[in-house]
Amino acid sequence: MPANLDLNDKLVKRGLPVSWHGWRGTVQRVRTGRCLIKFNVDQADATVKVAPTWVDCSSVQVVSRG
Repeated sequence: MPANLDLNDKLVKRGLPVSWHGWRGTVQRVRTGRCLIKFNVDQADATVKVAPTWVDCSSVQVVSRG
């Protein structure tokens, strides 16, 4: 069974800010080694629309909230 751990073996939980291939986002849900990320996109640029995406927990990195 896959663990819900990131690249640095930190536990990925709902609400945490993460980085995925340079994209910053917030974890919306976590399910068996996968997490749903809602990406933070600049609101001023209305041409960019990024839907929440399921990715492997082991491919993200939990970042500080600051």
